[in-house]
Amino acid sequence: MNVICTKTDLSTGVLTTARAVSQRSTLPILSNILIHANDDELTLMATDLEIWIQCIVPADVKSPGSLAVPASIFSEMVTSLPDEDVSLTCEDNRLLVKRDPSDYTILSQPAEEFPSLPEVGDESSFEVPQGLLRGLLRTTIFAASHEETRAILTGALMNISGDRFSVVATDTHRLALRAKKLPTPVDEAISVIVPTRALHELQRILDEDAESPVRMSLAPNQIQFALDNLTLVSRVIDGQFPNYEKVIPKEVERKIIASSHDLLSVLRRVAIVARENGNKALFTTQGDRLIIQAESQEVGKAYEEVPIKLEGDDIEMAFNIQFLIDVLSVLDADEVVLELTGPLNPGVLRPVSQSASGEDDDYLYVVMPMQK
Repeated sequence: MNVICTKTDLSTGVLTTARAVSQRSTLPILSNILIHANDDELTLMATDLEIWIQCIVPADVKSPGSLAVPASIFSEMVTSLPDEDVSLTCEDNRLLVKRDPSDYTILSQPAEEFPSLPEVGDESSFEVPQGLLRGLLRTTIFAASHEETRAILTGALMNISGDRFSVVATDTHRLALRAKKLPTPVDEAISVIVPTRALHELQRILDEDAESPVRMSLAPNQIQFALDNLTLVSRVIDGQFPNYEKVIPKEVERKIIASSHDLLSVLRRVAIVARENGNKALFTTQGDRLIIQAESQEVGKAYEEVPIKLEGDDIEMAFNIQFLIDVLSVLDADEVVLELTGPLNPGVLRPVSQSASGEDDDYLYVVMPMQK
């Protein structure tokens, strides 16, 4: 193998691919990145056998070839090089990395030992704008569980039917749901649970302003997301996702409308105290004011007020303040409305702006209260 490519293209491909490298596997080959050079392209791939990321980098291929190199060493070496062309040559199970006058040698392993990229057919596939998919993921998957003992909740439910694409994530203490209208309806309804680790990596890859779409393809046990020069394949999670519609309140007795920016700023300050007491904060309405308080024996007390518009009677509730910070950090709305019934019932937070957008974009965030 003898290849020349730019440092910028190479480092971008290596860093993107390396995110799929296994950190805990007992298989040494999975700590590597597979490099394959052919037809003026350098293909990089990594996997932990749950997700695969393959990236294609433009290159001047003098002679084709393949090998696997340690991801951490190769990534660190490539990113530290100056912004000039880089030469990659394979000799006797070694990768030679050259940039005049620099010269490095990395021990490699045979490409044949590396797992191949799963083949996901086009029988069940459709295209989605990158910006649309990124928006769905950014505003939902943060609400998924991180507890491996509840595997079904470590994934997000994707439902695609007709021209509606929805994503749901929950850890049972909160739930995020967003649905958007697809530019082109799908012929066959799809429902699949995708690990949020894969979706976090996909979110980083997607370009909000890109004109090219993402092609999603589904197989019985895997899902593939294909872009122009990048492919991400993930296993899917088997099982029944919770009936999330049951926890969404059907009635509303009170509405608290506030500036997203003002509310987020206040919550971040109060959180400094609240995080020392399980992130618990007390929310009390007094007419056109929302009073937010937190107390901790180790730190002290916090008191803040936020101007609001209140529809209904005053109420006092306790919430996990970090749950509210998380959702306000990903919403673009100028104002949000918190819909409430009673102090022990879940609240629903929505962007105020979505009421004017019709059915093209629906979002809601359900958050369970805490004991006061």
